[in-house]
Amino acid sequence: MVVRGHDGCKYCAARAKNAVRAVSEEAALAVAARAGFQPTEPYPGNNKKAWHGVCATCGAAVSPRLNALDQGQGPCLSCGIVRRARSQAKPEREALAILAKAGAEPLEPYPGSIKRPWRARCLGCGREVWPRLHEIAGKGLGACSSCGHKRGGLKHRVSDGRAMAVMRAAFAEPLVPYPGALNLWRCRCLRCGKEIQARYAGVTQGRSPCASCASGALFDPSLPAVLYVVRATDGTLKYGIANNASPRLGEHRSQGFNERVIQLAFEIGEHAYAVETRIHKWRRRRKYEPARRPDEMPRGGYTETLGAEHQQEFIGALRAFAVNYSPIVELWPAEFPPQPPERAVVASCSVEWCGGKAVGHGLCRQHFERLLQTEGMTLRARPIGKGGICAAPGCQERAQVTDLCRPHYRLKRRYGSFEPRPMRTRGVCLVEGCRKPRVGRGLCGTHYARLRRNGSPDLQAARPKVACSVEGCAKMAVARGLCGTHYGQVWRRAQLS
Repeated sequence: MVVRGHDGCKYCAARAKNAVRAVSEEAALAVAARAGFQPTEPYPGNNKKAWHGVCATCGAAVSPRLNALDQGQGPCLSCGIVRRARSQAKPEREALAILAKAGAEPLEPYPGSIKRPWRARCLGCGREVWPRLHEIAGKGLGACSSCGHKRGGLKHRVSDGRAMAVMRAAFAEPLVPYPGALNLWRCRCLRCGKEIQARYAGVTQGRSPCASCASGALFDPSLPAVLYVVRATDGTLKYGIANNASPRLGEHRSQGFNERVIQLAFEIGEHAYAVETRIHKWRRRRKYEPARRPDEMPRGGYTETLGAEHQQEFIGALRAFAVNYSPIVELWPAEFPPQPPERAVVASCSVEWCGGKAVGHGLCRQHFERLLQTEGMTLRARPIGKGGICAAPGCQERAQVTDLCRPHYRLKRRYGSFEPRPMRTRGVCLVEGCRKPRVGRGLCGTHYARLRRNGSPDLQAARPKVACSVEGCAKMAVARGLCGTHYGQVWRRAQLS
């Protein structure tokens, strides 16, 4: 570094550098006077040290640095804010023109700053607004946020013709004009003929407009249904809806809801769904939180739980909501019977050769989806063999490998027939009175170990302990007449030491 012209001492180098950059006191006073600063002490000799004085404009005590004053900064922060506000101020005539262009009329005089809220009225919707001129002029925003949202929605709005085309492609015929993407649209299902209400946004995301015709739906509104209320031992209520053949109540019983409270039976599932929807809205208005957490109900339904303190109010609201749909009210017994109730018979697919569970219109999921895709296609019975049902006698499963279903294919490949071989049994121990299974030589594990240790499966007295055969060793023999120490020496060195 010294060879390159630098000083050998860093402290001396710093002093030399400051001496070069030093400003004379006359030049410092000239800079201070130009910036509006009146010092109250001599110049400190360094342009980066604080210089105490007063502001020539407002008289406040300040401590600026000479390098900041030389770069154009003011000595006083308050005066700098005032100057900045004055520089950003616009004439009243120009401010009125900007506000009128944004679609608003003033309700008070111009506040004098573009960053202060200005009380005005929107000419589009008539609301009272408080816009700022710097947001309107600089950022291009409107005076009214509500009208701005509407303009943005109209900009991205889908045309009525496109919306109707999307709904018809989802097998729903609109009955009223397009109300918007998030509003309910009254339509008629082209599959079942029911009048439905669906949202355009949901249909574009892949949802079915008709709940009855939706593939894989757990609840069919076209079938009879019940709205149930069950109670746990701690008083927590659980409500929900289910079709008559649904095992949902059994699942809740396994989660601790053992007491039945009330049941409302409806001829049509849509009525049960409507009552449940009103109950949800009633809960949201009162801000009642669920009484259970998701980890406490792994099978779902925790959002439909309610605390015991709201029981009377909840049941009263439920009865009031259900009156308009004429349900059949059945009071349930206080406790479940000790034996589990018989499981409801689940309807099977109406196709002659198919034995699958019916999910819609009397068809299993596979045939129901095929019917929806083909719109009226006749369901022909499959032939026996490849591509049809299993060729094994009495089997109605679908053939997956060659002409057999997968279980019969495995049986035929392993045993050569469709009948599995009986499992081989080892039998019981040969020792009289022992019923343990055999392990080896016709004996159980206990007797087989005795046979290997003593030469006989019978229980014998313990062998007497003898001393080690090495002269002078008092330890007990463990193997071949030797103690552990001498037996280890023989095993390692083949000789005793």
